[in-house]
Amino acid sequence: MNRREEVRTWPKQRHGSNQWLTPPIEVNEYRAYTVGTDGHITSSRAFRCADDGEAVTWAEQLQDGRAIEVWSGERFVIRLDNPLK
Repeated sequence: MNRREEVRTWPKQRHGSNQWLTPPIEVNEYRAYTVGTDGHITSSRAFRCADDGEAVTWAEQLQDGRAIEVWSGERFVIRLDNPLK
């Protein structure tokens, strides 16, 4: 396939339409809250992931000896307790 054919066939879009033939990747918004030893939130980070599993993996990297709560909007996802306790 030559360069001209590649450009003409990608991206895949219906002729005369703004709709893509492949579905868009869904991304969810999450927030990781760092919980202090007194149980109060000390900081937070907003991020986006494809699903809860990916969000938990992302939040685990923030632990650094601290408890983390992961939320997606008003929905509680998980509490990652302090691994050093």
